[in-house]
Amino acid sequence: LYYKLADPVYHATSTVLIDQKIPSFPVSVEGPGRQVLQNIKNELEILKSRSIADTVAARLLERKYLDSLGRNPILIIQPSVERAQIGVPASTDEIIGRLSNVVDFDPLRETDIIKITVKSPNPEEASLIANLYAQTYFNRNIYMSRSKSRALREFLAAQVRDKRSVL
Repeated sequence: LYYKLADPVYHATSTVLIDQKIPSFPVSVEGPGRQVLQNIKNELEILKSRSIADTVAARLLERKYLDSLGRNPILIIQPSVERAQIGVPASTDEIIGRLSNVVDFDPLRETDIIKITVKSPNPEEASLIANLYAQTYFNRNIYMSRSKSRALREFLAAQVRDKRSVL
């Protein structure tokens, strides 16, 4: 009887592979096994961070609908009853709070993989949110990698200029 009366809850999962060769920031833990474990923990905290959740919330707010025709609104960004009555949309903080209640991050044992699982009454919404977290994490890593490369290139260019001036 419960199964017939209960609202369905759908789960969607995305996975991210942690590149152990390129940690997000330096790690100084002794022993290779411990360093890998520490790096996974660091990346897990990055995935759980406010900045990732803020970016996901902003992308959900930009999108507004699950479909391209605008018929199926994204539920998690809908305003509370009180806010809807006065015509105020859900705040980013509200959405981030809701995201924290429906998103789980689990490192898979003995792997370099973190599983992102999202629960929602709508399967498309669960899938969208899981994929947005994975994409946001990926984009952040690309940005950080390019920033490191740019900083190294600028440092080396400065070194070349200094050596040329000495000669």
